[in-house]
Amino acid sequence: MKTKTILFLSVLVLGVVTYGVFQVIHPSHEQEMSQQYTCPMHPQIRKSAPGSCPICGMDLVLMTAMEDLPPSKVAGFATLQITPEQQWQIGVKKGTVIRRELTRHLRTFGSVAYDPGLYVAQREYLEALKTGKASGMTTFIEAIKRKLKLLGMTETQIQVLGQKKEVDESLFLTEGTGRAWIYAVIYESERPLIQEGLNVEVRTVGYPQKKYKGTVDAILPIVDPMKRSLTVRTEVEDKEGLLKPDMLMDVYIEIPLGEALTVPKSAVLQTGLRNIVMVDKGEGVFEPREVELGRPSEEFFQILSGLEEGETVVTSANFLIDSESQIRGAFSSSGGSDQGGHSHGQ
Repeated sequence: MKTKTILFLSVLVLGVVTYGVFQVIHPSHEQEMSQQYTCPMHPQIRKSAPGSCPICGMDLVLMTAMEDLPPSKVAGFATLQITPEQQWQIGVKKGTVIRRELTRHLRTFGSVAYDPGLYVAQREYLEALKTGKASGMTTFIEAIKRKLKLLGMTETQIQVLGQKKEVDESLFLTEGTGRAWIYAVIYESERPLIQEGLNVEVRTVGYPQKKYKGTVDAILPIVDPMKRSLTVRTEVEDKEGLLKPDMLMDVYIEIPLGEALTVPKSAVLQTGLRNIVMVDKGEGVFEPREVELGRPSEEFFQILSGLEEGETVVTSANFLIDSESQIRGAFSSSGGSDQGGHSHGQ
């Protein structure tokens, strides 16, 4: 009896030891999954032990840690977790969603006005005023006023012309007047942005160091049917008399867009159908977010929806992060387990 007991205990111990060794050599499927490592930026890379990603060199992380991330609300994009070291490796920079005054500078081209037509029309108007009341030329005067308006003069400017009783010589010849008219071209689609009184800066190729300041004086009401463009007229000081008729100019019109919620342009990935930003949720977690854009300035986008003031977004290495977010999103939805390498094909 004693011998049987010893034999039974020996078999039991051997079984336990064998089972333990088997578990070490052949872990269960659940254990395998819990011990798999992957790259945060290349989810198709899966290893059974810690190491580096063969594509980007980042440290691999446990699959369980990646599976704990909150699901993305943007179809086709996945939430990512990137360690501070990995962020440094790929050059991640961040910015804050803030409200600011947006200003856009519309760059266009123009020329120094040589407008004998307007010059002659002004002279005709002044001559008509001299004899109008005496000879009953009211109808003729009104006709010339309509012509002046078509040539870009406002009602106020026409009144001032009548009070001064002298033609604007700078329309015909710039020398000696101390100022010059600049005719700039804008597209029909830009017309809603332009209004009288906007600040204008003018530069010429011949004198690139010179900057001439002025304001939008008039917007001619006639649209060029071929180019779908309009003419904007501005007056600038030219005390040195450097500007000559028909001289080509670079024209910058300052357009205030008002206060708006903004992010740097580099924060937005424009896919053609959607606009995506990566929001920093803290602890290395980056969440894809779809946003609606408003008017752009040179450096910023207006945000109409999708972000809140004070949130932090990725402003550099954004394309890389967004691309890998899409890869992970596609990979997760397909449920694939490919352990091979991945080529960006670029």
